Amino acid sequence: MPELHYAPWWAVLSFFVPLLNLFVPFQAMRDLYNRSMGEPAHFSTQSVPDVTSWWTCFLIGSGIQLFMIGTVLVAAMTNIYFTTPPLANVVLGSFGAVLMIMSAFLLHRIVGAITRAQLSSLGVHDAFA
Repeated sequence: MPELHYAPWWAVLSFFVPLLNLFVPFQAMRDLYNRSMGEPAHFSTQSVPDVTSWWTCFLIGSGIQLFMIGTVLVAAMTNIYFTTPPLANVVLGSFGAVLMIMSAFLLHRIVGAITRAQLSSLGVHDAFA
């Protein structure tokens, strides 16, 4: 799609670049969504509730899961143990899993909306070029 701020290869690779992976994938998805919906290039940074919700669920869910994995690794590699109330790990882990499921659902909705918009407003060649 012409005039996207982020090339597709950079949007994918930014997931693996520390610190950039906290905001570039979100900005690239917002840019792609807005441009696919027919917004002009100068409006491509406008807020999109579904994209913001997807990225928030993804970041918080990932953070919770990384924290849970980190506590297990620290306990396994050192003599440091974290004491938590009963079921706290289950509740926190379940909350992280629910956030990741919500993130996947929202991403499915976003990709579906982008695909429908591109197929309806562009030629098939332009949508998949």
